[in-house]
Amino acid sequence: MRRLFLFNNDFTAITPYYNIGLFTLSSSYGMKISQMLLQDFRRYVVCQVENKYKTEGSLMKRIHFLFSMLALAGGLLLTACSDDERLFFTQDEVIGDILTGKQISLKDNTLKVYTTEGGSVNVQGASGSITAVSSDERVATARCVNDQPKQVVVQGVKEGSARITVTDAKGQSAAFVVVVTDFENAWIARTVITTGDEVRCTVKGVGHDDSLAIVKDAQERFAGLRYVIKMRAYVPAKAYRLYIYDKADKVLEKYAVVWNKAVQDATDVFLLTLFDHDVEEPVENMSVSPQLGLERSVGRFYEKQYPKLKKVVIRQPVKFVKM
Repeated sequence: MRRLFLFNNDFTAITPYYNIGLFTLSSSYGMKISQMLLQDFRRYVVCQVENKYKTEGSLMKRIHFLFSMLALAGGLLLTACSDDERLFFTQDEVIGDILTGKQISLKDNTLKVYTTEGGSVNVQGASGSITAVSSDERVATARCVNDQPKQVVVQGVKEGSARITVTDAKGQSAAFVVVVTDFENAWIARTVITTGDEVRCTVKGVGHDDSLAIVKDAQERFAGLRYVIKMRAYVPAKAYRLYIYDKADKVLEKYAVVWNKAVQDATDVFLLTLFDHDVEEPVENMSVSPQLGLERSVGRFYEKQYPKLKKVVIRQPVKFVKM
């Protein structure tokens, strides 16, 4: 969209659209337009002409200058009115987890997304179909939805920033910035559960030698682990993950988790159901309590090697740290 920009004498710009502007044009004849009121480009322009000339001058020159200034103002008005549409970006207003049905401007003209996730903006003022181009598809990609409202859907790829340029059928263009942050930053630690080196193990379904081998491996594999329950930030509906770290702070396992609280022997026990990636069925159930410790069913780690295995359960004392 072409805009009419007005400037003060100190060259500071006045808001160019749907506003009242004040600027000065002067000449050697002493004539000047001291005010130009822009009240919606499609309606009218009002000019107030003042004579600030302090000495004698030619009346004809003053009149000629006056008409020149009015012609200039008219030309500016026609330029401003020749294209009354412009592209700009909005988002659906969300309060809590409720869509209000209102549109709000894209804050700082910037969309923030996480890697492996996406976001969208609504495109206002577009004529016909829109297209969108990312300045760096290694950071973020963009695609268009030409329904109503028209949208640009952005997918985060890796950390960084990119510029998304949107163009409509008339060739009007506008751009916004997308900032991509690592998806792991979306999760905030809420509870940390630490375990010691003591691991008690129960094995069923295999012979004595195989049982001893499984117990030995389990005591090494699961000793001294740290279990961190994280909650998704900025999401009203509570979503949880369980991260399991070794002594070197390396992530060994990561699950989506659903948990419930129960009472066992007058003690609160947290029952956790673990889901792996997009698998609908849970991969493991575990329970944890400050008093009773941690109990995990870990047979899945050994069932491929021991086909007759029925059950492997480990138990460990724990320490809770709530964040």
